[in-house]
Amino acid sequence: MKTAIFSLLLAAPMSGATSPLATKVDAYLAPVVRSHDFNGVVLVTHGDTVAVGKAFGSADWDLNVPLSVHSRFRIASITKTFTAAAISILAERGKLSLTDPLSKYLPDFPNADKITLRQLLGHSSGVPNPDSPTCSTATLNDLIAELAKKPLWFEPGKASGYSNGGYAVLAKVVEKASGQSWADFLATNIFRPLSLADTSIDNRFDVVPMRARGYVPGPGSAGVQHASCEGAWAAFGSGAVVSTADDLARWARAVQKDALFKRTALEYPFGWGVRNYFGRHFIEQSGIVNGFSSYLSIDLDDDVVVVVLSNVQTGEFTAMGKGLAALAIGQDAPTLATSPAIASMTAEERRSWLGRFKNEHIATVTITESDGSLYLRWADSPERVFIAPSGAMTMYDRQDSVAMELASDGNTIRMQWGNGDPQEFKRLP
Repeated sequence: MKTAIFSLLLAAPMSGATSPLATKVDAYLAPVVRSHDFNGVVLVTHGDTVAVGKAFGSADWDLNVPLSVHSRFRIASITKTFTAAAISILAERGKLSLTDPLSKYLPDFPNADKITLRQLLGHSSGVPNPDSPTCSTATLNDLIAELAKKPLWFEPGKASGYSNGGYAVLAKVVEKASGQSWADFLATNIFRPLSLADTSIDNRFDVVPMRARGYVPGPGSAGVQHASCEGAWAAFGSGAVVSTADDLARWARAVQKDALFKRTALEYPFGWGVRNYFGRHFIEQSGIVNGFSSYLSIDLDDDVVVVVLSNVQTGEFTAMGKGLAALAIGQDAPTLATSPAIASMTAEERRSWLGRFKNEHIATVTITESDGSLYLRWADSPERVFIAPSGAMTMYDRQDSVAMELASDGNTIRMQWGNGDPQEFKRLP
């Protein structure tokens, strides 16, 4: 049985021909392509057939290089599906158990006797996120040392908190249990057996053919600017994989078919999220890292895989993936949000937005001006986000799909994510 599965998986995916579904996908994506809210690659497979595979926009604006369906992207948190698979493979080989305490592998890590591998996999360990930027020169050992100095978010097993730090710790467990580096274990036990030839670990010194550059929304005619921190070299375990749409579709099929490990025997498909959309059972993962957005889902009932990869960090990629899945099974897709046209704004109107604003339940934001454009910074983040005027008293954050309105008194900003309720941020002295 497994031999047949591997033969199937190793057959190279073929480009999707024009079809009624391809026509629907073009029409669905046209508004967000026109508004520059999507720049990337989409791939939809049904079983072992590529139904749609298309690229939209530029891989490199400086060199005027278009994207291709074979372009490589930093895939952000989809990386977690590989790290979780590595742990599952080692468990099936008897090298570890999901019930093992972390102290068995990292005895000097604080509270390691209270944390289990299952808790790390399921984001219930309380291990926080590292502060080191993902494009820093930090090694995996550096991250582990940093995390060891930080207090836990909560008592292990008593709550839930999505943790990149937890997956960095899991990457170190892979190394301790296998005797290989995290990168080498993934290469020899996942990438090569499945012929994921265009999938690799991000490395700041590597030249990677067909790799797209990473961008964020920005001012100017192109509507984008270079991400200030483009690499994902230090996102060990959680976000440091580079891949293509074809390879990710093949990976999804391997996970679906239990090709390398028995996903169906696990209590939960660790590294993925379990969802119910359109009355179907899905597992999915998505992510954002330094100028890139990614989405991968498997419709387990209809045997449909959807991949969305973007080299412009915008907020609609998850909704887009769900919409493509709906179209693939013959259902109506929800309308995607598009950015409003950029309006003119006077210097005085810009100045009225400047300052620090706080929502007690969310965070503090700081709005500053640079070269006639406004930028938003969350809390103490080193990254700033371009916000574009949509009117005299309104702005739009394309990076996170957030509509913003400044109250007439100038002391309250209302932010609205999608169709959610507006959240008020009050000006600080």
